[in-house]
Amino acid sequence: MKAFFISALVLMMFASVQAQQNQRYEIVNKKIKLLPEGKDFYEKNLPAVVDNSTEMYFPPVYSQTHWVCNQVSASYYMMTYENCRIKNLSAYNPYRWFSVYVPWNWCHGGEGWFGGHVTGSFNIAKSCGMPFMYQSQADIDRDSSIWITGYDNYYDFMHNRIKDYYYIDVKDEDGLMALKAWVYDHARDEHPGGLATFMTNIGSGGDNHLPSGTPEEGFYVITLCGDNPLHSRTVVGYNDNVCWDYNGDGQYTNNIDLNGDDIIDVRDWEKGGFKLAESFGPDWQGHGGFLYIMYKCIVDDFPNGGILNNEMAVIEPLIGYEPLLTAKVNLNHESRGNIKISIGVSKNVNAIEPDVELDFPILNYQGGNKYMLGGTSEADKTMEVGFDITPLLDYIDPGVPCRFFVVGRELDPNNSYTGSIQGFTIYRHQSCPPDEISWTGNMAFNSAVIHAPLTVTVNFDRPEITTEALPVFNENTAFNYYMNGTGGSLPYTWHLEAIFDTTMSAYSFDYFDDIKLTPDTYFDGAVAYTIPFEFPFNGKLITEIRISTDGYIMADSSQYPWPYIHPFLDDFFRMEKIIGPHMRYSFTTNPDYNDGIWVKEFSDHVSLRWNVSQEYLEPWTDCNFGVNLWQNGKIEFFYGPQYYNKSATGLAGISYGDNLNYGLIAKSEMIGSNKIVAFTQYPVLPQLQLSSTGILSGTLSLDQPYPVRMVLTDNNGRFVKKDFQLITGIEKETQQKIRLFPNPATENLRIQIPDNEVIGEIQLFDIKGSRLPLQDIISGSDHANMNISHLSNGVYTIKIITSANTYNKQFIKQ
Repeated sequence: MKAFFISALVLMMFASVQAQQNQRYEIVNKKIKLLPEGKDFYEKNLPAVVDNSTEMYFPPVYSQTHWVCNQVSASYYMMTYENCRIKNLSAYNPYRWFSVYVPWNWCHGGEGWFGGHVTGSFNIAKSCGMPFMYQSQADIDRDSSIWITGYDNYYDFMHNRIKDYYYIDVKDEDGLMALKAWVYDHARDEHPGGLATFMTNIGSGGDNHLPSGTPEEGFYVITLCGDNPLHSRTVVGYNDNVCWDYNGDGQYTNNIDLNGDDIIDVRDWEKGGFKLAESFGPDWQGHGGFLYIMYKCIVDDFPNGGILNNEMAVIEPLIGYEPLLTAKVNLNHESRGNIKISIGVSKNVNAIEPDVELDFPILNYQGGNKYMLGGTSEADKTMEVGFDITPLLDYIDPGVPCRFFVVGRELDPNNSYTGSIQGFTIYRHQSCPPDEISWTGNMAFNSAVIHAPLTVTVNFDRPEITTEALPVFNENTAFNYYMNGTGGSLPYTWHLEAIFDTTMSAYSFDYFDDIKLTPDTYFDGAVAYTIPFEFPFNGKLITEIRISTDGYIMADSSQYPWPYIHPFLDDFFRMEKIIGPHMRYSFTTNPDYNDGIWVKEFSDHVSLRWNVSQEYLEPWTDCNFGVNLWQNGKIEFFYGPQYYNKSATGLAGISYGDNLNYGLIAKSEMIGSNKIVAFTQYPVLPQLQLSSTGILSGTLSLDQPYPVRMVLTDNNGRFVKKDFQLITGIEKETQQKIRLFPNPATENLRIQIPDNEVIGEIQLFDIKGSRLPLQDIISGSDHANMNISHLSNGVYTIKIITSANTYNKQFIKQ
């Protein structure tokens, strides 16, 4: 029987791999979109009815006790279903149900007063793993405070992962079809299809039952959504035939303009809806705890009848994952909500703090004012936790000693609580059983940052990008160029990533008060503002922004912030288009303390200034900071005096809202007073594409080098990044006669041009496209000798302007 199970699992995983080769969608900015051939296929082949809740992989309908709807959707329904589907196991077995209360207890505020967004659960499943219900006393007792202890438990959970989560925009018929395709066959010939989750509430008059004499008659149906989207539901299927008579004409049509916009689209449909699983038990509203929501509700704008942001979230399971490097941390504390634990590393074995830190969605100022395990006994103060720190391998060299750190932060300015880090162990899983290196001690938290070090050598295989430089591509001519890599585990995945360059300098804070945007009353929220010019942001021109009292700008004012960001800003920051000079939950403006948000407009930029206080601590807190938005796309953060209670995680940075392209300049501890930080952004050019298999393509015209960052990820999730210069030029016969030699070069570089041309000017650019000064250059009429010994090793571009042409050539300094 065991041999049969293994064979069946192998066959299922093989079938999954084969299905993904037939993938009919692309992922752009973490959003799934059908390819043209996918649209054509599903227009012809989607069945009228799909119901994945009848599959043996779907668990029984859950009956929630607390505000755990997001966790029911994310882990109990979606993870259980996908895990059982891949392994061909029945979800009727309670030992295969994933936990609700473990992610709930990490994501709520300690007392269960507010929920945690579904992405909080997804990120725990992605970076830490998820336990099964039977392994969680919190699930057994339905207790909102219990945390699990024991490294072996956490190591076990690390194997229960998701690869990632994605979104489907369902704001039009194309998005609706993409969601139906996902539900039908994961949009790639993989049956049965998948599940999805979304957030909404039911608008006034929007709770109904499907009419008698129509398909699925008597089922509870949502026909209108409200403006307070605080509840998650799970899409389990769809039915094109369910009906609701919106205009009361006694007919069920999809071809009458119901909303009077002179367009017939999904917003006018009276037929079709998605089947949902609730979390109120199988007896809720009859029909086993299932209901429908009309297609029209999915596509209508939020908050005018539609779901939050017209977005559906889906997951990709990760089966067979094995961590390569893990850590165990032993600690105790009297108030877990006041501490944060992260793991970092430095290549310097004498370092006193890490160069890179790995944050986790657990032990991150969470759980409220309770002992570590949630109880009240002395033993509840102590906890042993495990972390998968395999991602840190991307920042060290194989076989070379480096220094790891457990980093502890405490936000306890009044020294009200005691606690310490008592042990730190690194496990190297390259052998079986894994070997370990340990530190033991008693390093007390001290309302600042503490580091417990451990010197370790790790042998592992990681990928490397072997392409040295990109060629000069012909201007306005389509090209395909194959990137090369080696090492790691096949297959590889490639992608492009934006580059954010920053410089910091001194600044005298300007308390300008030209135009006040906030009211002269207590205010905690966001205000709309129209920039008096088109501001370039991630390849788009924007004018409408929303400015929050919590220290950030939403660069896409059509989106509504996720409702549960307290006080965990990381997910929110990465998944929304954010310009955030000082993001921190619970900032307010109180005019009694000179608070407000002001704008000062110039011909080429606008300046926004915050003077905010922390909610409930207005007399003792005062933060001054701002941002300059320049017409050329430059962004500057500037900082004045700051006095705040660090009881919530803060951050500063810019995000393009796809969980991939963002730049952070500060986490937790913010930039000091009288500083200005200037950002130079290099977003991924929309004309440039890098396929997942490493084919760079596009049609470009660039007047100067443009930096691009390639990211190569292997099958184990290990990645390497490398920056290149992107250059275009006009191909001429004489182009081949331009010579740079030797190439690579160490001390001197000779430039040779055709005999019938004369050198006019030479320009030198680094990998970021920044122009560099020339040193010790000797020019003749048709050649030049240049000293390059002062340059760092890398790839450079020479722009040669002659009496007849302009040429771009590359060389390697080594």
